[in-house]
Amino acid sequence: MSAALPRPEGWGPRPGLGTGRRAVLLVLVVLGLAAAAWARTASRGWGLAALGVVVVLAAIVLTVRPRPATRLPETGELEVGGRRVTGLVLPLRRPSGAQALGVAVLAVLFLGAAVVTFVTQRPAPPDAVFGMVLLAVFGVLFAVAALALWAASGRVPYVGLTPTHLLVFQETAQVEVPWSDLAGVAPVVARTGASPLPDAVGSWVAVRVRTGSPAASGVKLRGPASRVVTQVPGPTGTTTAALIGDVHWAVDPVLAWWTLSYYAEHPAERRELSGPAAVERVTAGDLR
Repeated sequence: MSAALPRPEGWGPRPGLGTGRRAVLLVLVVLGLAAAAWARTASRGWGLAALGVVVVLAAIVLTVRPRPATRLPETGELEVGGRRVTGLVLPLRRPSGAQALGVAVLAVLFLGAAVVTFVTQRPAPPDAVFGMVLLAVFGVLFAVAALALWAASGRVPYVGLTPTHLLVFQETAQVEVPWSDLAGVAPVVARTGASPLPDAVGSWVAVRVRTGSPAASGVKLRGPASRVVTQVPGPTGTTTAALIGDVHWAVDPVLAWWTLSYYAEHPAERRELSGPAAVERVTAGDLR
């Protein structure tokens, strides 16, 4: 489908586990096992031993994340200005119930280890108290994260294209952009965090609108998207209304980029977005 479509300029390969992340995982596993072994052989209490084991589990659960299967663009019902219209839908990834369950299990492991430490270490030496408190804190944090993932798994994010509007519905941006207010879509490469690892550099699609247009008012990007805008603010007179990373697409990200670029640059073809012709064009890769 998108095999003949080149990746946008500057985009690297879509990240998987990545060399950097494999190295981090290996280091965490070694450190966790070493901490657990040291704690037991040095009689430093079950608290530090449990902490070392749980660090290993945390590294595995948080680093090795399965990627959902690539979906296909589809025609669907969209809401524009309170009206239901038919348009082309490019699905985005959403947290799965399995991810929420995995983090919840991790929270139970942390809190359970804290309880075991509290029960078995009486009176508790300082190192056991430290391990117990640390385990409890991480357990609470993972419990909150599990609740957030569970809530997010019920929402279906997407990018929608209709003859009159470009729609983005995701956690960090929810905008309706009339095609007349669109300043353009652009490929962006930027670092998404403070990590020096190569994997921290992400490939993004930036949806830019004319500054002063209704779509530009109230735009407030959060998380990694806000850091990307700081690094790559866009041309003068434009506002970045939405950013979609290549790992956020449930469809092929290259195909998604070319779809947005094609319809942004070919206004005469937007009328087909209300019917099956758009899906046929996109799935055939006829976007150049």
